[in-house]
Amino acid sequence: MPSVTTGTATYSYTDFGAPTALLVPPTAQLQTNYGWGVASSRISRIDHQFQRNYPGNGEFGGPFRPTPLSPSDTTQFGIYPVRAPW
Repeated sequence: MPSVTTGTATYSYTDFGAPTALLVPPTAQLQTNYGWGVASSRISRIDHQFQRNYPGNGEFGGPFRPTPLSPSDTTQFGIYPVRAPW
């Protein structure tokens, strides 16, 4: 499973111990995130697949937080959409 390294990827996917990329079609440009509170939904852009490699620690190490027992936002699951290159 590929890992994603963006500035917004602060949570790790439980099965891999690192943020995980979810490949979406190349025409996808926006995603919707849901959470608790007043601003319960928001739209953000989807970045391209290819970026600079993260220079930090590898699997099960690094600055990534684990998935909470009771997530309050969809970004806390550690799976982040990334556009496919084709």
